[in-house]
Amino acid sequence: MTKTPILIKEVECKGCGLCVSVCPRRVPVISEENGRKKAVVFEGRADVCMKCGQCVAVCPSGAIVVEGLDPAGFEPVRDSGVSYENLSAFFKSRRSVRRYKKEPLPMEIIEKILHVAASAPTGTGSCSTGVIVVDSAEKLAEISSAAYEMYSSLDKALSNPIARFFISKKAGKKMVGTLETFVMPGFRWYRRWREEGAGDELMRDAPAVLLFTSPVNEPEGEMNCIIAAYQATLAAKTLGVGSCINGLLPPACNRSPAIRDIIKLSRDREVYACITLGFPKLGYKRTIPRKLAGVTRV
Repeated sequence: MTKTPILIKEVECKGCGLCVSVCPRRVPVISEENGRKKAVVFEGRADVCMKCGQCVAVCPSGAIVVEGLDPAGFEPVRDSGVSYENLSAFFKSRRSVRRYKKEPLPMEIIEKILHVAASAPTGTGSCSTGVIVVDSAEKLAEISSAAYEMYSSLDKALSNPIARFFISKKAGKKMVGTLETFVMPGFRWYRRWREEGAGDELMRDAPAVLLFTSPVNEPEGEMNCIIAAYQATLAAKTLGVGSCINGLLPPACNRSPAIRDIIKLSRDREVYACITLGFPKLGYKRTIPRKLAGVTRV
């Protein structure tokens, strides 16, 4: 018999069928015995359960328990009171903050940000996203030095036709094009400014960095990390904290043995998203216009 991660309590189950309707993989089914309907686990699909918790969240009688999900964590749904107009204004006013005050970020604020990030949706229902918090000035400096070293070596390699060929074979032409036309032109200035003592643009001189990690074999690991990171930026804004998604640090974390050692990143995980955090040094008076490249109705 296949072990199922779902337990449906027969006594509490009212046989309403809501769990059957909501399950994306139709793991629960309705069974009828002696004229009484009840939800049961279909054994042939028990092993495809994603542990997303949708069945627990929709059940009106609290009859379902999912392995690995704390029943106490299923809190009653409350009306947030957020209107479309307020939500739209909130999103429009959110900015990528790249200038921070030289002021440490209290851990209690970081914990609040992480609490919201933890509620981010996941592509497989998996709770496999992890976060590495770096708020030590010493560790941030060590990571920065190793990242500059890695990108400097990559910049040098790209100028060598033979090395460039092998990088292209491994990373793909699109990635090489991005490196040559977007990443490296900016990085060369970052490196120069850092050497001149004008600041660390790669790390943004941020007092804290959040690194979102996932197992390398997680099907939706990268997407899960990116969504959690973005949700963290929204939480940060409500707390008066500035944030910016940093695309340069994840590759450095994954490819630099020195950084992997500093952040204690295990071999079976990689960093897929990163945000810098800190109290904003500047205040924005206006929103910045944004638009979609196009909308096609088919």
